[in-house]
Amino acid sequence: MIAASWIIKYTGEYPSHPIIEVFAGNGWAKLGAVVLAVVWAPISEEIMFRGLLFPGLSAWLRWLLGALSGAFIFAVIHPQGWAGVPAIMALAGVFSLLRMWRQSLIAPMTAHALNNGIMCAMMLMMW
Repeated sequence: MIAASWIIKYTGEYPSHPIIEVFAGNGWAKLGAVVLAVVWAPISEEIMFRGLLFPGLSAWLRWLLGALSGAFIFAVIHPQGWAGVPAIMALAGVFSLLRMWRQSLIAPMTAHALNNGIMCAMMLMMW
């Protein structure tokens, strides 16, 4: 939160996401966005980041730097902007720890889907 506050203070940029506009639209667009966010994104992103990138970076940089580097890359590719990077990095770090602890992608995929599902549910309650 401190890092995000600093970024907001010095850049004037607040975290935002294009999906907000989708949730203001019709029901089919909302359904598609929920399926993408809760099913597709967790599976595809966890395969790419915790299945491929994290083990590769960890072998090269050790697990902590591998997790941090992968978390940074994961955060930067998301559309929330620089102000969203610290929070997304923290989530990605937890997903990497789950991957390491469980030696499986199921735990980070589940955590990722739960996070996205909770965010979608909150947005659905607003619209």
